[in-house]
Amino acid sequence: MVKTVMESSTAQPQNRIRTLSHELATRQALPVAQLKKAIKQSQGNCQLFLHWLLDQPQLDKLVLAEALANVYQLPVVDLKAIHLPENPEQLVALSLIKKHRLLPVKAHSNVLTVVASNPDQDTAFQELRFHTNRAVNVIVAAHDQLNTILDRMVRQQDFSAIGKQASHTDAAQQQLANDQQFNPDDDRPIVGLVNKLLNDAVQSNTSDIHLEPFEKQCRIRFRNDGVLHMVGQIPAHAASRIAARIKVMARMDVAERRLPQDGRLRLQYKRNEVVEFRVSSVPTIWGEKLVLRLLQIDHAALEVDRLGLEAAQKQHLLTALRKSQGMILVTGPTGSGKSSTLYAALKHINDDLRNIATAEDPVELPMPGINQVQVNTQQGLNFSTAMRAFLRQDPDVLMVGEIRDQETAEIAVKAAQTGHLVLSTLHTNSAIESLTRLQSMGVKGFNLANSISLVIAQRLLRKLCSNCKQAATFTEQDLAQEGLAQLGDEQATLYKANGCHECHAGYKGRIGIYEVVPISTTLSRHIMADQGMTTFEQSVEASGVTTLRQSALLKVRAGLTSLEEANRLT
Repeated sequence: MVKTVMESSTAQPQNRIRTLSHELATRQALPVAQLKKAIKQSQGNCQLFLHWLLDQPQLDKLVLAEALANVYQLPVVDLKAIHLPENPEQLVALSLIKKHRLLPVKAHSNVLTVVASNPDQDTAFQELRFHTNRAVNVIVAAHDQLNTILDRMVRQQDFSAIGKQASHTDAAQQQLANDQQFNPDDDRPIVGLVNKLLNDAVQSNTSDIHLEPFEKQCRIRFRNDGVLHMVGQIPAHAASRIAARIKVMARMDVAERRLPQDGRLRLQYKRNEVVEFRVSSVPTIWGEKLVLRLLQIDHAALEVDRLGLEAAQKQHLLTALRKSQGMILVTGPTGSGKSSTLYAALKHINDDLRNIATAEDPVELPMPGINQVQVNTQQGLNFSTAMRAFLRQDPDVLMVGEIRDQETAEIAVKAAQTGHLVLSTLHTNSAIESLTRLQSMGVKGFNLANSISLVIAQRLLRKLCSNCKQAATFTEQDLAQEGLAQLGDEQATLYKANGCHECHAGYKGRIGIYEVVPISTTLSRHIMADQGMTTFEQSVEASGVTTLRQSALLKVRAGLTSLEEANRLT
């Protein structure tokens, strides 16, 4: 365990401020002129000066913690590098932890050890002494690291408290079929827990909520910027009641627990804001697993200029969209932003001169001026059926949400050959793989070569948080090894993730990276001859197409993301 000392320091507040300022200046953490101005504005108040420091996005919070430890003669710890207790609230009441933002890590004999990002809290330490009847040792930690741990712990306790309350309350069961309004303050246990989940998801820009029942606990995870993270656990016996509540809200069959189901929530979040969730349930050995996808597409971001395409890539897309016929395929794994790309393309060509029809599963974004059809396989309305119906209604542009089978593929290809512009998606890992995938579905090479005009492969990279990103140093050998030197400008400033209260682990938002492959005459001949993926790849490489990896590195060089994130996805 980390060694600790008593938190007392005999220095006067004004001397502490000056000493801390000198420490930070020595470490080149902030400009001297900026520090002097802050000292003058704080007027000798340590709290004001510390709050100002914490608000500086360019200041590394771990460096600040080290400087504070020197000034207050305290040890410092990197919370990512030590083992933390599973139940710190057993050492100190949760109310005190939340009030003073302190993390108790050890109680031995008559000494309590706590971690703090602000060691100048004599009143808080005295209150801990009074309530625990122990002396208090303080360790200094980075503000952002401590906040992340405390927020997760408090959320976990909130979920556990509501779950325990729900397990002993019959009133909640009687209310499951009521209240479609979104009220985060509802105090009924199950209703309150579900509302809190939805509220937290919307506020934190979560894309998916995962409710996963196991033998003893039901795990709750959120997906933020494409990455899942734990937000809490609730008792297993409350999981079925939570699932029932959500299924009622999504107009699903509550009694059916043996088969997968799909539903949809539409809730009033604020006075003028409606949020929608797509709900999916799957039976597991411990109960129903539910995943709720937040259907929140940013209308303002649905512009071709804002997708993140490089200049040449955007030009290829616009050229393909101007054609009266042909097929544009967008490919990538689930959650790679394919729908946003298609919607942006449709929005770009949507006008009174075109008849545009789409078949989607589900319709994620209603768009004025476009005839959108919700696929319903249970009623016999699938993609191929919808496409056949569209072709009898004088269409100019067709969009099919996904090509899943040979029948849909052949109808889409024939439509693209007979005077229609067709847009669709496939689930493959690269642009070239989409061609071989269609061939494996039974589409002849001749038909492919004469119908497809453009293939786009894409991923979504997490963007660095502009509030806390830090410059990173790499040697020329590192740059060459990663492929950055090939892009030129080896002196470009690269950044790494840091983490603050405004982001998730140093990232906030996402941006697309793309591999845009126009079907050239040479590639078309290879497709007609069914020469295979290796030949296709060689032809694309020879044409100078920007690969997904190169696209990611361009975002790194532009300071939009980190090299670690680029390596994670490419």
